[in-house]
Amino acid sequence: MKLKKIRKEKNITQTEMANYLKISLGTYSNYENGLTQPPFKTLIQIADYFNVSTDYLLGRDFQGGLSTDEYELISMYRQLIQPEQKRVLGFLEFETSLKENLKENKK
Repeated sequence: MKLKKIRKEKNITQTEMANYLKISLGTYSNYENGLTQPPFKTLIQIADYFNVSTDYLLGRDFQGGLSTDEYELISMYRQLIQPEQKRVLGFLEFETSLKENLKENKK
C-alpha cells in the first residue's frame, strides 16, 4: 500500500492521519507497515483525504511515473466541464510559451 509515500509527500504526520481517521496511532502505523489492512470504509476516507483512488492506494492504479501532485492535477482536470478544461489548457499553453520566450531571449 502507498500510505506512507503519499502521507510523506503531503507532509502529514502519522498522528495527524490517526486523528483524522479517529483511530489510534498504533493502528494507523500498522496500516502503513502492512501489518494490518484498513477496513474498506477507512480506505475510502484515506483516498478522499488525499484526493486519490482506492486503487492508487492499493498500488493497482497505473500512474505512469507521475508524482502524486501530477496525478491530483489530472484528477482535478477530469472533474472540470469542457469549457473549464479549455481555460486550464489555455493557461498552461500561455505559461509554457512565456518560459520558451525567456529561454530564447537569454541566448
